[in-house]
Amino acid sequence: MTKLLETFARERVVVVIRGAEASTLGAVLRALYEGGLRIFEVTVEAPGAIEAFSSVRSQMPDDALLGAGTVLDVGTAALVLAAGARFVVSPVLLKDVCDVALAHGVPCVLGAMTPGEVHAAYRSGCEVVKVFPASAVGPGFLRELKGPLGFIPLYPTGGITLENADTFLEAGAVALGVGSALVKKAWVERGDWDALRGEAAAWAQFRRV
Repeated sequence: MTKLLETFARERVVVVIRGAEASTLGAVLRALYEGGLRIFEVTVEAPGAIEAFSSVRSQMPDDALLGAGTVLDVGTAALVLAAGARFVVSPVLLKDVCDVALAHGVPCVLGAMTPGEVHAAYRSGCEVVKVFPASAVGPGFLRELKGPLGFIPLYPTGGITLENADTFLEAGAVALGVGSALVKKAWVERGDWDALRGEAAAWAQFRRV
């Protein structure tokens, strides 16, 4: 088992942080970490996001795994790798992005939906394949995929909540990508780090059940 896959399988929850401002990203990550979570996918599509990622990366504890998400081209892949991303995530099947990451010794997680895309992502060198958007197909889709493609670790993202998370794990997900159901925009906007820390603790507890 590779290190990334081992970490995903142990931690079970990957926090997807989308649209965080440079001024608040560090506080968001600290609250999530203090709540007990350890894997973070910070999306980098917004202006200034890569710079914000770079500035907070060195502030995180060694056991925090900080990756860059929504990487849509090789240029962005090169930038996030230079910024210190420990894994690279794309929502779509981009082999050239994966090639760049792997050439730097950094694991890549490509997004897929169809069985053919899932298999192609795995053959591209992904240790884990992101099934996105998971809410569009539900846990039953993962269960069916695990029949012929049971050797491929699947990471569903999109629409995962505390209410449905266990159904995706029972269907065979190695880990879950959780975004707005955990990192609530209103909490971030008003700096309610206690609320965010408490929600992270609920997910950390769920992870251990």
